[in-house]
Amino acid sequence: MRNAFIPPALRAMRAAYGLPLSNVQTSRPALAMSCGGPPKGVSIRTTAPAPGEEDTSMSAVHRKITAALNPSHLEVIPTYGDPNGSHVTIKVVSDQFQGVSPVKRHQMVYQAIWEELSGPIHAVDKLVTNTPDEVSH
Repeated sequence: MRNAFIPPALRAMRAAYGLPLSNVQTSRPALAMSCGGPPKGVSIRTTAPAPGEEDTSMSAVHRKITAALNPSHLEVIPTYGDPNGSHVTIKVVSDQFQGVSPVKRHQMVYQAIWEELSGPIHAVDKLVTNTPDEVSH
């Protein structure tokens, strides 16, 4: 079943990844699958929690961004205070953002956490991406 209304956030994410809107469906599982997974050439890393670390959505997001971007500073904050919350705020400072446009920076973060965005994470309410130089000024 096709859905006439496509949420703006989904529309923007699909546009950023060059994915068509024609196959967006209404059910939540179908909607997640309609995103088509990560862009071609992007691998999804599945990492296990560190010994003694609880495996939550927040810890998975933190691990995957750390593995992909080697940030000098990273904050993954559940927007409503729930460690398995469906809405998060992410702040990343990484040298890998040097010379990269803001849209591409966001794509880099979304690529790292694609698996969570297709499941337990419903939305990234705020995403701040900076280089170390931008933070120091």
